[in-house]
Amino acid sequence: MELLQQTRPKDIKLPFQFYGAFAGTGDSKFGATESEMIAKNIVIISRKENKWQPFSWNEYCLACSHEATKDEKYILDRLVRQEYLSFNEGKYSITESFLEALKEYIE
Repeated sequence: MELLQQTRPKDIKLPFQFYGAFAGTGDSKFGATESEMIAKNIVIISRKENKWQPFSWNEYCLACSHEATKDEKYILDRLVRQEYLSFNEGKYSITESFLEALKEYIE
């Protein structure tokens, strides 16, 4: 819980993508480049209030600068299965593992 308490969204550098940030197949620690782009969207969304707060699928869709797809919903759910996100009462939340995966991007 240390990173969750100490790290704010604006502490994370935003490169074009978090290449190699999440564990899985290939070079991507999240398991796929798409997962890293969704992680970046989560950080961008959270930067608005500079705090990590739970979000629903609809809130994610509204906050994205693009039209979110069903594939993105699938990837969010996969991130839950991989324990990078949690899901409770219809809302996604980042976990300590999410921030551990982004550790090299924390300033």
